[in-house]
Amino acid sequence: MLKKKVLSGLLAIAMVFGSAAALPESVFDTSASITASAETSGDYSYQELDDETVEITKYSGSYTMINIPSTLGGKQVTSIGSDAFSDRAYLEKIIIPSSVTNIAEKAFASAPGLKKITIPNSVKAIGDNAFNSKCTIICTKSSFAYVYAALYSIKCEYIAGDYIYKDIDDETVEITGYTGKDKTVNIPSTLAGKTVTSIGDYAFNAWSSLTSITIPNSVTSIGDYAFSRSGLTSITIPNSVTRIGEFAFGACYKLESAVIPTGVETITYDLFAECRGLKSVTIPSSVKSIENGAFSNCSALTSITIPSNVTYIGASAFEGCTGLKSLTIPSSVETIDDYAFGACGFTSLTVPKTVTKIGKMAIGYVHNELYCLVKDDNFTVKCYKGTAAEKYAKDNGFKIEYIGLKHIAAKAATCTADGNIEYWKYDGKFYSDAKLTTEITQAKTVVKATGHKWGTPSWTWNGTASASAKFVCSNDKSHVETVKAAITSKTTKATCTTDGKAVYTATVSFNGKTYTNTNTVTIPKTGHKFSAWKTTAFDTDKNTSTQTRTCSACNKTESRTIENAIQRLAGAGRYETAAKISRAEFTQADTVVLANSMNYADALAGVPLAKAKNAPILLTTLKTLPAETLAEIERLNAKKVIILGGTSAVSADVEKALTDKKLEVERIAGKTRFETATKIADKMQQQNENKAPTDVFFVYYNGFADALSVSAAAAVKGAPIVYLTTNGALNPDTAAYIADLKKAGSVKNAYVIGGTGVISDDMMKKAGNALGVAPTRLFGANRFETCIAVNEKFAGVLNGNMLCVATGMDFPDALAGGVYAAIN
Repeated sequence: MLKKKVLSGLLAIAMVFGSAAALPESVFDTSASITASAETSGDYSYQELDDETVEITKYSGSYTMINIPSTLGGKQVTSIGSDAFSDRAYLEKIIIPSSVTNIAEKAFASAPGLKKITIPNSVKAIGDNAFNSKCTIICTKSSFAYVYAALYSIKCEYIAGDYIYKDIDDETVEITGYTGKDKTVNIPSTLAGKTVTSIGDYAFNAWSSLTSITIPNSVTSIGDYAFSRSGLTSITIPNSVTRIGEFAFGACYKLESAVIPTGVETITYDLFAECRGLKSVTIPSSVKSIENGAFSNCSALTSITIPSNVTYIGASAFEGCTGLKSLTIPSSVETIDDYAFGACGFTSLTVPKTVTKIGKMAIGYVHNELYCLVKDDNFTVKCYKGTAAEKYAKDNGFKIEYIGLKHIAAKAATCTADGNIEYWKYDGKFYSDAKLTTEITQAKTVVKATGHKWGTPSWTWNGTASASAKFVCSNDKSHVETVKAAITSKTTKATCTTDGKAVYTATVSFNGKTYTNTNTVTIPKTGHKFSAWKTTAFDTDKNTSTQTRTCSACNKTESRTIENAIQRLAGAGRYETAAKISRAEFTQADTVVLANSMNYADALAGVPLAKAKNAPILLTTLKTLPAETLAEIERLNAKKVIILGGTSAVSADVEKALTDKKLEVERIAGKTRFETATKIADKMQQQNENKAPTDVFFVYYNGFADALSVSAAAAVKGAPIVYLTTNGALNPDTAAYIADLKKAGSVKNAYVIGGTGVISDDMMKKAGNALGVAPTRLFGANRFETCIAVNEKFAGVLNGNMLCVATGMDFPDALAGGVYAAIN
């Protein structure tokens, strides 16, 4: 019988190769005598053939795929014995090592699940019925296995480099496997001279080291499980591909992104199932159906766009996509099958009207700790009334938010505008509840306006000239009306001893009523306006005088008797004398004028300013502030000190001593005494509300007597004291100040104090021309006569009953006394 089979095999080989002599006679002879005893190694039993080789006699393992070892017991495996792989129901794929040269009859015939077996070129003998009828041999076309497969009509796949393929027709092939070790694979567009048009089932399945693959444009189909469980991190499929098989990229845990080509119409079963690292997927508009489990457990997927042509979303299509926080279902979808969006990350879903079927637990269910789907009580179904989605939500007890439902919050009626109750508007109808169970008419939603409720007004007066009444609605305090009032008044005049008053009455008419309010202003009693005391009688025996004064308002006359006496205001030195003069006149003063006690240049022009500020003049040394002066400043409770002159007259140390006492300090100083005098004049004009002076006094710049003589008169008249030289041109600072006076046009009278020996007629003329007013000269034979001439000239303003006398040979006492004289 064996000989017949061998002969038959030889005839077949002869037919294939054209000559039987092409193979040796013993090529199919598998009847060699075996005498060695059996051994075991792991799942394999074997027996020795000779000192160097063994034959596998039995495989007892339970794996689905095995690589038969090339050595057992330290010896080379060269033969697979008869029935060696019998009764292995789970065994699907075997790879035979290149050490094997012989495969005995029925070696794999009793392995019913065996689908593919890879046979190397080293195999030169194969026995009858070595494989089951469903098995596919993988080999090269130059191998003995190829010849054997042809003789026995066994399906065959071929090895070309690292690729395994099978013929589809005379021009195209399908890749069925890959044996290489590369991490990055560029699939060729041709193999064995034929076009690669398909990647078969399981072709790259479980290839964990594969991280990147390029698919040629010749490929139109990708089979089931083609890349499942591989190490791919990203995949771009060419647009030539129109079909992708089930689980083709399933369980590719490292896959992060994928682009599905535009020709694909169906996302097949479990296509990306268990791709837990998948973050982004691009689905083309050509897709019409997303099948069961297509994206199940893609937990890293945070967003996905379902195209507008999709009509079917299969069971568990997105189940377990916990990272998916939101999703838009297009209006093309008609069916959402069981568990389709189970355990997704969103808490609400908008379901379009087109969906007519929603399977069990399709939306609104989450995984519990046992990975079972349980209801999410906080889930909201957004849908249209009367649709499958509404029924699903009600059947499963989910919250419903109707699409197009408008919630109108309650709004209180105001005084002028209607309000409304809380209600819902849907499809042109009105409802009292969000579940749309109770329909109401639009009229029932309206709350009528309340109208204003005005209270008593509050009044605001703008002095006494105008007033307004403010009305606030007690129903709504934001409603305010302000009405301007009509003002009438009645006045009772004040007297010297009695207050008067003015009563102003504001009247408004508002909302049919009249309201009034009064504002009473007290007119203070005027007090007596007594004239200055005048001496009307002397009693020489008693050394007294009788003085009288009369009130110009009520003609009341008062009399007093005073003792005739000379009062001396004097201290141990000039600083104490100045302080005593201040004490004689002032009980308090906000401002003090401070001048150098040893240099009169800056100080002489300061008396009118001190009078205008109602301030005493006190004295200081250049470098230190005398204790007497500081004590007087503190007694006066002064807040401010005006220093006359620059730091060469009053040093910065003195200024610091004042600021250390928290006093405000202002320094009036120019580069020269001329400029300082004009700056003092400017300051005095500011004090007089910027009213320009009507009188001006010109004095000699390098002497004190004439300036002191006129200081009291100048202070009473509020007139500046300006310095001139004897001859020559006008000082530039003096000239500039005179020009300002001329521009103002206020000066009516100008006076030159002193004879031609101090201010020449030429200089007086120059000053008059510059001012535009011809000056009057007041002078005497000496300083004493000049002083008398001044007093006589200005007797009209110097009309008090007091005479102030100071030495004419020095300036400090007269300087400090000038303010006292002017005030009195």
